[in-house]
Amino acid sequence: MEEFFQRISSWGTVYGSTVREGKSGFFPVSRWHEVRLDGPRPFIPPKKLFFPPEIPLFSFRRGRAGYEIEDRLEEMHEKRVLLGLRLCDARGIARMDLYLMGDVKDPYYVKMREDTLLIGVTCTTAHSSCFCTLFGGLDRGDVNYDLWLTDVGDAYLVEVGSERGSALLEGADFLEEANGAHITEAERRRRYVEDEVRRNLPAYDHDAIFRAFSECYNDALWEWYAERCLACGKCNFICPTCHCFDVYDEVGYDLNEGRRMRKWDACHLYMFAAVHGHNFRGERSARVKYRVYDKFYYPRERYGVFTCVGCGRCFDTCSARIDLRDILREVMM
Repeated sequence: MEEFFQRISSWGTVYGSTVREGKSGFFPVSRWHEVRLDGPRPFIPPKKLFFPPEIPLFSFRRGRAGYEIEDRLEEMHEKRVLLGLRLCDARGIARMDLYLMGDVKDPYYVKMREDTLLIGVTCTTAHSSCFCTLFGGLDRGDVNYDLWLTDVGDAYLVEVGSERGSALLEGADFLEEANGAHITEAERRRRYVEDEVRRNLPAYDHDAIFRAFSECYNDALWEWYAERCLACGKCNFICPTCHCFDVYDEVGYDLNEGRRMRKWDACHLYMFAAVHGHNFRGERSARVKYRVYDKFYYPRERYGVFTCVGCGRCFDTCSARIDLRDILREVMM
């Protein structure tokens, strides 16, 4: 695996699934032994590698002929390898692609996305908050990846998902052809983890979920959850598919130079929907409801998929202990 690591490092900086300062996430690593591929998904998702919390879009400076604008897009250029991507996060990236690489392409996201090699790994166990089986589980049919690893005991089964993944392994003398026993063991381990996850939530039909949300918009449950919610936005910021942002200008005191910035925003925050003196989601219940509908109704209506991936991070980070699984159970009653 050290040889494998050196080979993928030739592509670019490796951001591996590991632990830093007590938090599991994706951080730059320089050796294979720093990477943690066992266990469930990391606490911090990889979204910020493609959609940073704050970036400069362009800078401007006053010149003799007026203001000169310098695009900061090229600063986004960095060849990277994302190593240890779990299925929920691969699915999260696929959902972000719909919003930021679809009809209207975000050039900053596209640049970082195309410069990153995706190497996933099959979970070896589930977290108590995981419910990914509701959205596809460990099936990779709806996600993009370059290479995928599955621990089969004495080796990793490597599956190729793209031409650049195949090219990366071309001529590698540390690879051996997988046999039937390896493939059978990989499938057994996938089934084991999925069975573990299924204990956390029933398998609801997607069409039934969509219909249920279409009928409960004015239900009293939103007021009940609004009384518990702190409207802090932590669930938005830890979610692998939340993509709201704000744009603002930083201008020097002399007004001769400045830059336009983009930073994350969150629909739970009070000022998120304040426009021209009016806040069209001033009630906390409206903001709580919008966040949930933006996972289970609006994207299904627009793209035919949910944008919740069942990673459970929102529950893990919620100070009020609000669990999306409880909301789903109540909506489906």
